[in-house]
Amino acid sequence: MNILCFDVGGTFIKCGIVNSEGNIIADSKFPTPLSNCRRSIPDAILKQINRIIGNFDIDSIGISTAGQVDSEKGIITYANENLPDFTGCRLADNIKKSTGLNTFVENDANCAAIGEMRFGAGKDVNSFICITLGTGVGGSIILNGKLYKGVHNSAGEIGYLKAGNSCLDKSASTAALLNNYKTLTDQDIDGLKLFELIKNKNKIALLVYNEFLNNLVDGILNSVYVIDPELIIIGGGVSAQGSFFFDGINKLFHEKSLPVHKSIKIVKAELENSAGLLGAYCIASNRNYYL
Repeated sequence: MNILCFDVGGTFIKCGIVNSEGNIIADSKFPTPLSNCRRSIPDAILKQINRIIGNFDIDSIGISTAGQVDSEKGIITYANENLPDFTGCRLADNIKKSTGLNTFVENDANCAAIGEMRFGAGKDVNSFICITLGTGVGGSIILNGKLYKGVHNSAGEIGYLKAGNSCLDKSASTAALLNNYKTLTDQDIDGLKLFELIKNKNKIALLVYNEFLNNLVDGILNSVYVIDPELIIIGGGVSAQGSFFFDGINKLFHEKSLPVHKSIKIVKAELENSAGLLGAYCIASNRNYYL
């Protein structure tokens, strides 16, 4: 069984064919159209499908995408300005009508969580919170081996949790980290350079990093108090710092958490850039992931 999978982001759309063992046997990417997305994104995906479908035996299509998604209907219920006019796109219907293939659509953070549950750091874990740290903060909740989406398909939107003087999206994203450094120094630097300064104990870099960590841990604690999970999984750019980041955040988390939560660990996501494609494979191959 081969499933053709797509991962729609704000810069690129990744494409991959995933076989029944969960292996990506072919992959590519192409620029995300950034105008009239309700029409242009389905058209761009269909162009790739037509290019691929004659060369592989495809059973169905799975799509991971930015934005809030009604996964039963395959509709984008909300997308921000990063994907203009994408809100209201009937993505599953558009693709299925043109290809005849069953098509399944899910939010990218949810796909990442399902992928980690099936293939990554969440294997053999019943309940966990999956967090993506990038230019924004995304989240998803797995309860008793199922994806919990809530009544309005928006559970797990931890980027909107209050932390510091704002919300996690504005106070604990990589964008916030870099912006705070620029505010204090009037210098534009990238994440790699900033972490080099942090590790070298530059005072200003340490100041903004410690604020970032405290805000992030406060947001995680708010989630933990409500969900009480076994595990926290973090992916995205900051997770590439490995033990430097995860040792620090676990120490701070356990300093601030209740005694009952001392067993909770914060670990690195394992699927990295494949998370969206493998999550899309999961939702297309098994509809049993939904609570």
